[in-house]
Amino acid sequence: ANLEDYISDDEAEELPLDAQSIEDLLGIDASGLDVITEGGGTASAVMLEWARDLDLGAWFRLEYHKQMAQVQYVWRSPLGHLHLFASSVGQSYLIQTVRLAAYLQASLMEPQEAEPLTQRATRDAIGKLEAQADPLSA
Repeated sequence: ANLEDYISDDEAEELPLDAQSIEDLLGIDASGLDVITEGGGTASAVMLEWARDLDLGAWFRLEYHKQMAQVQYVWRSPLGHLHLFASSVGQSYLIQTVRLAAYLQASLMEPQEAEPLTQRATRDAIGKLEAQADPLSA
C-alpha cells in the first residue's frame, strides 16, 4: 500500500517499478516478486474499467516472458493502482492497472473461470440458506 504514495492519480502514467526498487523503497525481500512493466500494448477504456473491477480470488492464466503461469488475484492496493497475483509455486506478480488492462486486452492474462470462487461460494451459501428456510416457513 505504501507504493501508492509514489504513484500519481493519473493511472495512464506508470511508475517505473522493479523488484529492486520495491526492496529499496520498502525494505522488504522481493526475491519472489516479478514486477510486470512491459508488454500488452495500449488498453482501451473498457479494459481499464474491467481491470479495476476484477474480483479478488479469481484465477487467471498469465503469459509473462513467454512462460505460462496459473495465478490468483490476491490483493488490490487501497487506491486500486496496484494488483498482486500469486502462483501456487510461490512466485508473485505485481502489476499496475494500465498494464493489467493491456495484458487483459492482449489475452496475455485470461480468466480461468467464468464465475469467481467467492461469488460461487456466496451463491451456494444463499441457496443452502433458502433451502433450509423453506421447511421452517411451512
